Amino acid sequence: MRVRSDADGSTSSKCTGANGDLKGPLDKNRRRIWSAQDEIPSKHGDCLRIRTYNCRTIASKEDQTILNETSKRLRFDVIALQETKTKETAIKKTSDVHLFVLGAKVDGKNVGGVGFLVDSTEVLGPRLAILPLHIDRGTTVSITNCYAPTSTATDVEKDAAYKELEEVLKNERSYDKYVVGDFNAVIHEERVATASTGPHGFGRTNENRERLMDLSGACNLFNGNSFFMKNEGRRWAWESPNAETQNKIDHFLTNRKWSLLDVSVVEAFRTESDHGLVRAKIRLRAKLRRRDHFRPPPIRLPRYETSAMEVAAVQYTWQEAQDLTHDYELLVKRLLHCATASAISARVNSRNRIDGIARTLLRQRAAVYRNSASSPLERATISKACRIVVIESIQRYKDTQLKEAAEARASLKRCRKDPNDSRSIIAVMRDAMGRSQTSRTKIEEIAASYYTDLIRSTIPVSRIPTPTQDVAPRIEEWEVERAIRQMKPRKAPGPDRISADFLKSASHTIIKQLTKRFNKYLDAQRIPDQWKKSNTVLLFKKRERDQMNRPLRERSIHRL
Repeated sequence: MRVRSDADGSTSSKCTGANGDLKGPLDKNRRRIWSAQDEIPSKHGDCLRIRTYNCRTIASKEDQTILNETSKRLRFDVIALQETKTKETAIKKTSDVHLFVLGAKVDGKNVGGVGFLVDSTEVLGPRLAILPLHIDRGTTVSITNCYAPTSTATDVEKDAAYKELEEVLKNERSYDKYVVGDFNAVIHEERVATASTGPHGFGRTNENRERLMDLSGACNLFNGNSFFMKNEGRRWAWESPNAETQNKIDHFLTNRKWSLLDVSVVEAFRTESDHGLVRAKIRLRAKLRRRDHFRPPPIRLPRYETSAMEVAAVQYTWQEAQDLTHDYELLVKRLLHCATASAISARVNSRNRIDGIARTLLRQRAAVYRNSASSPLERATISKACRIVVIESIQRYKDTQLKEAAEARASLKRCRKDPNDSRSIIAVMRDAMGRSQTSRTKIEEIAASYYTDLIRSTIPVSRIPTPTQDVAPRIEEWEVERAIRQMKPRKAPGPDRISADFLKSASHTIIKQLTKRFNKYLDAQRIPDQWKKSNTVLLFKKRERDQMNRPLRERSIHRL
């Protein structure tokens, strides 16, 4: 599957400088992991932040919650994940508008699985995934996530994995290519830099080094880890279970060496993995195109005060126009003005799924991992305690939400949906020939073609002349009020953004204006052009999200 995404995942703000360079996302609610050298603001603030991390497993909801909570203290745009070990491919959007793109593990084995954590892709298998970022003027940036076989695998498996990666990279036509992940290859420190590597390696070399060097030469890639001199703690990305051996097996490769500003390991980023998070800063010489490809956060429906609405309706001047389309625009403009003046914002539930006890324990675990004197037993013990506390915290949150909903006599079904940490995103759709399409443009074309064929009739119908009759009876105000009462609440509005909840709270003046307009359109025997348009919501068959069913159309207030 392939999901096109902006660099910021439409989850945070983005700034550009005078020369059009991309600046990193700004989020006041996010804390950064500071080090001693970061006290002075970095000159590389205008960069794309890509990280790679072998998480060992995020198959359970608790592991995903811990990773998401830990990532809040880190500035990032994309984190490439290896060894996710999830059972099936999935795309989930968290409550923090982060996007989890998770690939399935190897069938029959608890091995593999790659994915991305995108700060608000194409998964090719349990060891390869591609995240394309589309830039202005047709330029694209691709991030390839790789998880290579370990030293226990056979030479045939290792050669096949690197060969598959080489074919994927040669077929990828992006201008900027970034290959990240766990290569299980150690590049030792070189006295003299080569064409594709720098002098700053780490650890003892292994047999996968030659495969990685061959890959770099065949695809014209540069090893970014080896070009920057770092302290020992910021160089190694893997530690053995007995804490006696450290190696740099997580690498960052690119075909544009000049775009790399920095590559290092973040010591403070710790979950339950024995790998460290590799951080890279990239400067792009183009302004990224901002497009909202993901579903926005849920809209909190406001409540309306009838008395305030009546005051706004009386004070406002209701204008009319001869053209029905323009006349309807004036009506909608004044209705929205009354809605804004009388709206009472709904209370946003800002309660966190993880309570203070769990957050404190997560901070303590980070301190234990930073302490070089801590033993493997201490790390394993506090990691297990974190898992237990997070599970209990999430369960308490769900129980509290259900209890409050039951006491308020609210919908328990809706309440069970709200505590979910993520929701599915449309990533693939089958066309008329049964082929899976992952391009966003192709998905839109398939939807438009499907619903056009579904609604359009191919049977010729002869026109019947309209019989002459007397003047149509007038629409009364009580008829409009009755039609409004019969409308279902909490339904999505049409293109005019006039919701059923607003109409149910409508004052007498607004009812009078609606009745007047309906009679005017009835006398003219024509309707405004806006009434011919609607918003369409895609509906899918159960257990087959790549096949569509009948649509749900949201129209304007003419449905009265």
